[in-house]
Amino acid sequence: MATGKNRDAITLGSGMGPDTKSAATWRFRSLGLIPLGFFLLNLFHHIQEGKPDHILWICNLDNLMIALGLLLDAPVLIRIAILWLVPGFPLWLIESYELGAWPLPAVCAHVGALLIGFALLPRIRMKRVTWIYATLYALIVQQLSRWFTRSELNINVAFRPYSGWEQTFPHYWMFWLYIFGLTIAFLFLLSVLLSRLFPSRD
Repeated sequence: MATGKNRDAITLGSGMGPDTKSAATWRFRSLGLIPLGFFLLNLFHHIQEGKPDHILWICNLDNLMIALGLLLDAPVLIRIAILWLVPGFPLWLIESYELGAWPLPAVCAHVGALLIGFALLPRIRMKRVTWIYATLYALIVQQLSRWFTRSELNINVAFRPYSGWEQTFPHYWMFWLYIFGLTIAFLFLLSVLLSRLFPSRD
């Protein structure tokens, strides 16, 4: 059974009295209101645009994951979000450049969340096994996209390959297996790299 000593939690260091440390901990965890604000800002933006389905893009949900990780003292959620924000950032840059659109909510969700995540890494550290949780998280999000979003939007490529990839992958299952394999490899390598740069203390 896990004890308070080895429980995976966000710690603020030693040298503080109990009351001071408790206050500092709550102030730190209240930082989760920032990514929560990013998430809600995106939600309102997509509702206003008439496309609420877009809130289920994994990068948008990563903001919610960071917020919950901070507010609930669950660093594993933050680690998962970081692993997905890293590949999501260049993909968002390319898409935004092609569309010529840089809405503030999207900038907050991608740039802001990534900066917050990496600012938290020295404190929450990275565990090598996080890639497994990140893979399961992605599978759940993709299935939710199939259930609750319109197929024409292809949220999280849950319905068909990327445009232009149809000749390479004539069947969606072939494309899915290819992307799934690349995803597992990338998440594993990234979690190994970050776990060496920010090794877990337990």
